[in-house]
Amino acid sequence: MKKSKIIIALVVAILMICAAALAMGGKQVEQTAVVSGTVSSTITAGTVVKSGDSLVEISTLTGTASAARATVDGTVQQVLVKQGDEIKSGQIVAYIEQSE
Repeated sequence: MKKSKIIIALVVAILMICAAALAMGGKQVEQTAVVSGTVSSTITAGTVVKSGDSLVEISTLTGTASAARATVDGTVQQVLVKQGDEIKSGQIVAYIEQSE
């Protein structure tokens, strides 16, 4: 009986810790390219962005164009492409942790 109470208390404590961790963490949002091309520059992981900020630029005949823009406000967690990479429309290029 005493053992089962300890196990139940541990399970409840673990569930509370997991719930708190989920509540504190922001939602990671995939960012995709809207056009294909050769990457000329990217934003750096850790950068705070607002919706509409350019994340990845590609080379064009007339200069550069934004291939992916932030769809949410937040912090760039990971950039999956680098300068010189060929990207395609719809490809995931970065992840942003959405701010509250």
